[in-house]
Amino acid sequence: MLLVGLTGGICSGKSAVTCQLRQHGIPVLDCDEIYRDLCKPGHSCWNSVVNTFGREYILPNGELDRAALSELVFNDPATKRKLNRATHWFITRALLLKVAWHWMLGHKLLVIDMPLLLELRMQKYFSHTVAVYCTEATQVHRLMRRDACSQGAAEARIHAQMPGLQQVQLVKEMLDNRGGREALKHQR
Repeated sequence: MLLVGLTGGICSGKSAVTCQLRQHGIPVLDCDEIYRDLCKPGHSCWNSVVNTFGREYILPNGELDRAALSELVFNDPATKRKLNRATHWFITRALLLKVAWHWMLGHKLLVIDMPLLLELRMQKYFSHTVAVYCTEATQVHRLMRRDACSQGAAEARIHAQMPGLQQVQLVKEMLDNRGGREALKHQR
């Protein structure tokens, strides 16, 4: 099975790419979706996050206050590492089970949308790696619109990640998303 690792910064357009891939019948595993599923109340990953950060990050409905956690970890690299230690084992285990399931189904190609692919040095596990790239100004604009946050908050979240130009140098292929969804469709 050909495993393709897809990465890119926040609001770079990974979701637009995975949407297009799914429309063409290509299976995609999204690590952020896996994380959201694993952080539902009562799951071991949820327990790990609560044990690490405390009950003050639980909403009245029992779900994690992901907005508050994001605010916390994007402003402090040590806290981000703490969250990663509390969650990555669970995410990796779930991801490996899903990859095995796709292999058993006979899929010849599987794309894994993994925002931290390069930071975690996971390239070696993929047959091919792709980064979605757009300018930082575009990322800021998209993030402010999506999350209704200030420019400073958007920039802080973007700067907490590996820069897009550095990502492009570490992958086999780049998808240029500076022109938006329509231009993105015409790239291979």
